Formats: sequence, structure tokens, C-alpha cells
Amino acid sequence: MQCENCQIKLLSTDYAVINNNNYCLNCLSTDPSLLNNKKSLSNHKTSTKQCQVCFDDKPKQDFKIKYSSRCRHTERTICDNCLYQYIKQAMNKMCTDDVHCPELNCRINFQYPTVQKILSNNKDQKLLDKYEQFILHRQLEKMREFIWCAYGCGMGQLNEGGHKNNIVTCIKCYKKTCFTHKTEWHEGLTCAE
Repeated sequence: MQCENCQIKLLSTDYAVINNNNYCLNCLSTDPSLLNNKKSLSNHKTSTKQCQVCFDDKPKQDFKIKYSSRCRHTERTICDNCLYQYIKQAMNKMCTDDVHCPELNCRINFQYPTVQKILSNNKDQKLLDKYEQFILHRQLEKMREFIWCAYGCGMGQLNEGGHKNNIVTCIKCYKKTCFTHKTEWHEGLTCAE
């Protein structure tokens, strides 16, 4: 048995019958005109599952792989596209790289390889670059001698000696930042004042 549209060999559960013709799920998803007469669909079991976010019936392959081996849920209920949209919103709206599994009762923190794979699968290099920038900033901020320029030019730098050198001159805009208070330099006042 083969698909009437693409001639691919059909497996026993991965097709639908429309007007007495067999179609693979890929053809049905890429050519909606095949579904014009929905009453002609047979009762044949197709491999679809309903996403609990968008409520669309999606191919089960969109739910196959757990997001992470650390996930606590036994099976996925959120399709690949909704997962991607969730990560995209987390990074764009909340400006964070701290992305958690959206599945009910899981909420583990996704590690870099998981997010990287999801963004790469969706061919979103711009968001992947932004995610990697978030991670880099977070790692830099963990260094005790690192400081961001208080004037918002986006530059950060290491301040050798840390608190011993309270005045940090930005290597980009040349303005002064107080290392102790992480604010614009308070000219004429000591840190104690």
C-alpha cells in the first residue's frame, strides 16, 4: 500500500483514507486541500496526538523525544512548535536564559544542549545567538572582579584587584563606574560617604 500523492510505502498506522485513497500524514499536513471532505476520513487509527497548549492534533513524532533526560514527566503533552514558542517568549519577553520545562509537574531547568537543540531544529540562529549571549553574561557576572559599565554602553570588563581599585574606567565609553556600588562614579564622595 502506498500514498496516492507521494507514492511512499505506508505503514499500518501512519496514513488516512480519504475518498477511498490512502495518504501519508506528511502529505496531509503539507497539502490541506486533501482534507476538503473531512467526512470521508475513515475510522482508521492515525498516529496523532492533541497538544495541550494549541489543542491541535499533531503527528505523534512531535511528541516522541523527551526534552531532557532530566525531565520528570513520563510523556510529552506539548508539541515541538509550542515548545519552541515557549522558549522564544521566555527569552524575548522575560530576557532570560533560565528556561524551565513547561510540562505539568516537571519544571526542571533546561540545560544548554536542550535549548540549543530546540532552537537549532527550528533554524533560529538569531535566538540561539541571543541565548548564548545570555549564558556568557551570566558566567561573566559570576566572576568577582567583573563589572558592567554603569552608563549602559554594554561593555563589561575585569577589574584587577577588585575592591582595591574602586574606580573602573570603561574601555569603550571611558566613563567611570564605582566597583563597590556598581553605579556611576560618585565624584567628590568616597564609597563610605
